[in-house]
Amino acid sequence: MHVALNNFGVDGKLDFDIIALAVSGLILLFIGAAGLGAEGTARVISIVVGLAMAGYSFYLCFLFTGDTYIMPIYAYLAPFLVIYNVIRSRNERKKALSTAANAAAYQPPPPPPAA
Repeated sequence: MHVALNNFGVDGKLDFDIIALAVSGLILLFIGAAGLGAEGTARVISIVVGLAMAGYSFYLCFLFTGDTYIMPIYAYLAPFLVIYNVIRSRNERKKALSTAANAAAYQPPPPPPAA
């Protein structure tokens, strides 16, 4: 049994997948930690999935000794989906705050005098 010290540089596709997983994981961790307008549940999910992706990247790079591995398509799509969700959440929050501010600033006209 040989021990893999570092699988980076062995295969071009494996290198790309390791980099994609690591970058996706780090983006998810950053967005989950920083918030950037996302809700609490979305932040927790981003952190958990980011840790899983970064951990799998570490496993593939330093511990993997097999010939085949599973690479989910989510690793490529995750950063785009999370950034889209953050932008959508931020826009919805701004819209809700401006609507609430407009409703609070609205003063109904006084009732007409009784005749």
